[in-house]
Amino acid sequence: MLKINKKVEYALMVLKYISNNQEKQELFSARDISSNLNIPFDTTSKVLQILTKNELVKSTQGISGGYILNCDLRKVNYFYINKLIDEKITKTQCETKNCNLEASCNIKSPVSKLNSFMNDYFKQISLWDLFFDSEYKLIDMIDHKVQAK
Repeated sequence: MLKINKKVEYALMVLKYISNNQEKQELFSARDISSNLNIPFDTTSKVLQILTKNELVKSTQGISGGYILNCDLRKVNYFYINKLIDEKITKTQCETKNCNLEASCNIKSPVSKLNSFMNDYFKQISLWDLFFDSEYKLIDMIDHKVQAK
């Protein structure tokens, strides 16, 4: 089972929330976002800082300031968000040399292939696909990737 870092989950929640409410043309404060999503304010603020620094959201300072989406979610993939927020590329213990079974492991290559497959897949999934597109497109991506091998 895939384990997603909580900060990555919060980043996805924030981006989807802002995107869902984009048509209102209003700015959303970190406090409003954290309150509406029921996620911790401090973490929401940190996530918004990272998203702002990387120009995925735009920040406006001041009493009526806040955040607005500053990117096309069709051009931002899950792998990028995960790396941006978690600050590391998903690797197996085999690849990081932190496994105490390295000398006797007989599945190093298969696990490495699986990790590579998943990372390639995450690079193909746009946030738009995750948030708004049908699950069938995501399944089609997997089928296409498997058939191409």
